[in-house]
Formats: sequence, structure tokens, C-alpha cells
Amino acid sequence: MKDFVDKSVHTILMYPIHMFKVISIAKLHNFELHVSQDFHSIVTGEYVSI
Repeated sequence: MKDFVDKSVHTILMYPIHMFKVISIAKLHNFELHVSQDFHSIVTGEYVSI
């Protein structure tokens, strides 16, 4: 039982950290998309929106 409680506590504590990482990665990926699009639009002279 103690092992189960330890795992539950660990999961609850780790969940926000995990979500933060996921959100950070998503934001970073989105940022990279925008930068590459801006670069593309400068090179080709057209802007492609998502």
C-alpha cells in the first residue's frame, strides 16, 4: 500500500512539471514554425499562414 501511495504522490507532483514541459515544447515548436515561415515568406516574397 505504501508503494502505491508513493507512486500516486510522485505522479501528482510530476504531472504539472510534465505538462509544463509539453506546453514549453509546443510553444517552442510553434515559434520555430513562425520563424521558418517568416524566412520562407522573405525568400519567396509570399506569406503562407497556418
